[in-house]
Amino acid sequence: MKTAAQFSEELSEGFARMGSLANYKDAVYTLVLSGQESGEFHVVVKDGMASVQADTDSPVDCVLTMNNDDFAQLLEGKLPGTTAYMMGKLKVTGDLSLALQLESLLKVAEKHVH
Repeated sequence: MKTAAQFSEELSEGFARMGSLANYKDAVYTLVLSGQESGEFHVVVKDGMASVQADTDSPVDCVLTMNNDDFAQLLEGKLPGTTAYMMGKLKVTGDLSLALQLESLLKVAEKHVH
């Protein structure tokens, strides 16, 4: 099972390879991953770029809470975000439309890693 730090590292690499994200709305996300290898990190989308940060001073627009295993399935495309949300595997606090944007962004970033 991957740790929150490993997910953070992979996504950071994917974002670096993606280039401009002009179609994405600026937002600050906190991802809280639970399970044996729990942890949290922040995804910041600003001025057409995305980054992963361990901490942020910016106000958070959307908090997503999920188990590490379920998050891995989400990134692999095996568990759609809407399904995870409806099943209670994904909890969202804040703007739900931003959560949908993040799912799209994470999937694209994951493709740039592999």
